[in-house]
Amino acid sequence: SIRNCELSGLKDLDQSQDYVRGKIRDYMNHLISLGVAGFRVDAAKHMWPADLDAIFGSLDNLNTDHGFASGARAFIFQEVIDTGKNIRNYWEYHC
Repeated sequence: SIRNCELSGLKDLDQSQDYVRGKIRDYMNHLISLGVAGFRVDAAKHMWPADLDAIFGSLDNLNTDHGFASGARAFIFQEVIDTGKNIRNYWEYHC
């Protein structure tokens, strides 16, 4: 599977686990607290869309102390290269 493996020798994180999701969420929320307004997710097609939705859906709103409107959400850009040969479709990845 392109989603449950070591990709190019890199270890896989089991993002279906609450602990792993929490660590990723906490790190991203820390960056949001510093004023970060968006994230680029490299090789998103190698991650389960439901796991990404759970993580992104739990992120804090953007920090109003940095000039963002109340309730503003982080911009999430997911890199999904669809060569037409994939078993996954780019439209599975949305935010």
